[in-house]
Amino acid sequence: MKFFTDKCCLPPPTLERLARLYTLLGRLEEAQTRRVTSRALEGLLSVPCHTIRKDISLLGAAAKAERGYDVAALRQTLGLRLGLSAGYSVCLVGLGRLGGAILNQAGADRRYPLAAAFDASMNRIELTRTDVPLYHSTQISRVVREKAITAGIITVPPHAAWEAAERLIAGGARGIVNFSPVIITAADKPVVVRNISLTGELDVIAAYIHMQGV
Repeated sequence: MKFFTDKCCLPPPTLERLARLYTLLGRLEEAQTRRVTSRALEGLLSVPCHTIRKDISLLGAAAKAERGYDVAALRQTLGLRLGLSAGYSVCLVGLGRLGGAILNQAGADRRYPLAAAFDASMNRIELTRTDVPLYHSTQISRVVREKAITAGIITVPPHAAWEAAERLIAGGARGIVNFSPVIITAADKPVVVRNISLTGELDVIAAYIHMQGV
């Protein structure tokens, strides 16, 4: 699969690296960093500097090697070409410990405002204090459709993950970030699914540590 911008097509690994770079550049801007070299980005992203330069060149962005990239200009280019500047409306499914932590961060990133949150327990909904509108899980499809929500975050127990995903998709959601310990797929639908596993991330770290001989 390849993804097309206005000037080129990008394979998924390149798209993911550029999206990560966009986030990193935002943090560098907040730290008032004006320029950054591909060598510095290599250390921050754990991606070879020649790969970073190649990825960026696919979008027509370049920089003088001795001075590095203009952080603000590069971030603006990535935002426009990858559609990251506008952001999308998001919802949360599951108000347990992880969901509650995410709910408490609502509004931290203005590009992805949390428009609604859902849970299967009315008692939990009634006891949760937040400015985000709360609904029972049976209302997912209707609310997602009415609020034109683009993506959903799933933090429910394993037995409820697939049902949550199906309701999100039925409501028109185009993306899902799944934190439940169940692998969700939607290959036959125009929906992007990211299955995030804490154990999987720790396995990656453990493998790196082992290969470094630490």
